[in-house]
Amino acid sequence: MDISKLFLWKKEIVIKDKEGSPVRDEEGNPIILHMRLIGDNDSDCAKKFALRESKKIRTKYRKNKEEVLPDLISLTHDELASLQILNEASTIYKQAERETEIEYPNTSDSLYLEDQEKYSELIETYFDRLVTAIDLHAKELLEKQKAYYLSLSKEDLLLKVETSYISKIVEDEMAKMYTDAIMYYAVYNDLECTERTFNSIYDVMNSSSIIKEQLYAEYSNLTIRDTDLKK
Repeated sequence: MDISKLFLWKKEIVIKDKEGSPVRDEEGNPIILHMRLIGDNDSDCAKKFALRESKKIRTKYRKNKEEVLPDLISLTHDELASLQILNEASTIYKQAERETEIEYPNTSDSLYLEDQEKYSELIETYFDRLVTAIDLHAKELLEKQKAYYLSLSKEDLLLKVETSYISKIVEDEMAKMYTDAIMYYAVYNDLECTERTFNSIYDVMNSSSIIKEQLYAEYSNLTIRDTDLKK
């Protein structure tokens, strides 16, 4: 990789419209902003903001479920159980990944060609066999969890589905607010990064999606990923 990327911590950004053309100020000049990588302190502040806001949203949605929840009352017991399993599928699969192990082939010192062939095949198929084992375990966990949900009363299951549904919405919104908070700390009007572009995190949240998506992409490119460091 280009080692210079390891030392790139800020850059200049030309704001563009949805057609990809530079957005211009009243004097006809392209609007140029400056972005920097934020430190741990700013990152912590961004996370604390997002957590405070997500708590407010969760409280609001719990009091006014009809604002965010689809019609769940009309669903059957089995449909509710299936919906809850769908909400938990990614979590259950991660559990299966943690709990599943298959023995990695021991190094073969055999001089026999057939033994070497078998060892080579075990090495080549190891990953596929591991994925298959994880999938089977995940299926078992999903079936077990669905059986548990079917054992609940419909009223209790409905409450669990509602709670899970709201939690998923709040998680998604929390992630967006955290990213918006990062943009507040990362974007400036000047090269020295002393004058913030946004007056508050709420200003970022209320900005157009076109601007925010551009800022997200620029910040993502500025960040060095672990996979890049290994190259």
